[in-house]
Amino acid sequence: MSTTINGAPWFIAGPLQIGRDYEFKANLKARIPGRHHMHSMLSVHGAGPIAGPGAWMNITGSWDDFTNPLKLLTGETIDSESFNFDNSMTWHLIWMTMACVWIGIFVASNVLTTCACLAAYGDDLLLDPVDKKLAWVMAILTCALVWGSYRYTENKHPYTVPIQAGESKVDPLPVAPNPVAIVVTYANYDVPGRALRVTLEVTNNGDSAVKFGEFTTAGIRFINAFGRQYLDSGYPRELIAVGLTFDDETPVQPGETKTIKMEAKDALWEIQRLMALLGDPESRFGGLLMSWDEDGNRHINSIAGPVIPVFTKL
Repeated sequence: MSTTINGAPWFIAGPLQIGRDYEFKANLKARIPGRHHMHSMLSVHGAGPIAGPGAWMNITGSWDDFTNPLKLLTGETIDSESFNFDNSMTWHLIWMTMACVWIGIFVASNVLTTCACLAAYGDDLLLDPVDKKLAWVMAILTCALVWGSYRYTENKHPYTVPIQAGESKVDPLPVAPNPVAIVVTYANYDVPGRALRVTLEVTNNGDSAVKFGEFTTAGIRFINAFGRQYLDSGYPRELIAVGLTFDDETPVQPGETKTIKMEAKDALWEIQRLMALLGDPESRFGGLLMSWDEDGNRHINSIAGPVIPVFTKL
């Protein structure tokens, strides 16, 4: 089991640059047989976890046969699934027994009489010397168990590595030349029609004509007939929408600048709860607009901006 970003090990948190590309790879080992729905997830500082698109995965085999061997610094190999299980259960029983004894002593006494005495005379009459001695015994026993278990663990496992608290820093992938420049001039979301409509000013600064075929946002891929040929065969079908259209489907020629109106229409906007605009103080959209040139090279442009909710087509 391992996680890498751009080929570098990634086992603790670290900074990433907004707008740059990273290659994420995780090698996992399945434990529980069955059919499971899996999501990739990225936790963002200050924003929380962001889940990526999910996919169903079939896990075969027997749970009883699962092992997870680990090699320690001492050269010893252990199975992390069962290592020190008996020791863990023993300590659970010790602490649970002490807690039950401590609570049971007071529960075994006359609780009603104690409550009545507290209500009538306060707690002065309840300061029994036996209770004080018992409290000291429990306190000393607790400290002795904590100190003794710590010393035992130190002697049994002298070589330990503390939990890592630094940062992993990985450079992003090189930026590929992108001849396509896009400026968002207007955007609205048709609430009853479940359609995002964006007006774009597109400039092609390259030497080859480009044509748009996909708009991706929050893991949902809106495609048209042109972009369908570049769609990954293994992408979850429930996150693919074919409602992407442009008012001008002709390629953008080299050196040309023109205004294009894009519409991404599908019920997935509401199913995935991406457009709860009516209650937001500031409504914005964001996503990746993809185009391909005549040689099949893909160009990715990040587009974003304010969006106005409307109830009639404008």
